[in-house]
Formats: sequence, structure tokens, C-alpha cells
Amino acid sequence: MVRYVSTYDQFKENPVTSSIGLDLPVDCPICQESSVDCYRLGQHVYKSHKNLPIDIRKVFICGGCSTTYTCPRLLIKHVERFGSKCDKKFKVSKVKREEIEKADEGVKGKKKK
Repeated sequence: MVRYVSTYDQFKENPVTSSIGLDLPVDCPICQESSVDCYRLGQHVYKSHKNLPIDIRKVFICGGCSTTYTCPRLLIKHVERFGSKCDKKFKVSKVKREEIEKADEGVKGKKKK
């Protein structure tokens, strides 16, 4: 019988996850909420901050080439594709409070129309 393997299990078992530090707890750069690991942070950003522009939601940054991603699984695929060049510790973007407030005002302005 075939065993179902969840995407979270695949994330945890992938060797790239630990080599670039995605298995460590990280705080959300948008609202400062803490998460268990980057997989959960990606889910949090997707669910809680979906009204913000995509540029703000791209919180995962490749340690080698500084490409930004919204999802840790996309970052893992990127590292697997480019290998040793990008196999460095990832970074979490620094989001400025002014950017978030400006984006929130833009969203509120669109809803009023």
C-alpha cells in the first residue's frame, strides 16, 4: 500500500531544508508573530497577509543570489536547481513599517470604490 507523504513531511525530509536553515524558528517580518519553522511562516504569510502586495510578501531571500520568494518550497527548488552557488543560509526580508502602512492604505482605498 502506498503511504501518503504530506508536503510538510517532504519539506522536513529534504536535505536542503536544514542546509540553508529553513528548519529553524523565524518571526514574521510583517507582524512579528513567531512560527515553528519556515514552512509554517510561509503558510502564515499566505493566509494572514494575502491582502498585501506581492513584493512585501516575498519574505524568503536566497543566501547566494538574493532572489526573493513568497514560499520556502520555491526557495528549496531554486537552491536544488542552482546548487552550490545558492546553497548558503537564507535570509528573511526586513519589511519597513511605512511600506506596510502604505500598502494597507492602498488596499482600503480600492475597497471604498
